[in-house]
Amino acid sequence: MKVEFFLDYGSPCAYLANTQIHRLNTDVEITPPDAPSVMQAENNQMSSACPARMRYASLAIARWAKHYDVPFAPNRRALTFENDRLQFVQARLRDPLVKEKSE
Repeated sequence: MKVEFFLDYGSPCAYLANTQIHRLNTDVEITPPDAPSVMQAENNQMSSACPARMRYASLAIARWAKHYDVPFAPNRRALTFENDRLQFVQARLRDPLVKEKSE
């Protein structure tokens, strides 16, 4: 059996999953997702864009890190990268030339 693991560099949940995936004792294929495109398609936003969700997510992630006994600190650099990438994707989607090509 092989597991496909979508490891989003900026995701705290993916980080925690990555610390535990070895417990499956199987082959793992790591795939980097295009998280901003998925979020855009699902009309979703990053937790960092919603203060209430960010507060809850931060508490939940801290609890899971403690449960797994792994160190955890937010990846501020990745959050900045993800925000920049999301803004780029949104700008490209508003570009009339991009819309013409996709239609």
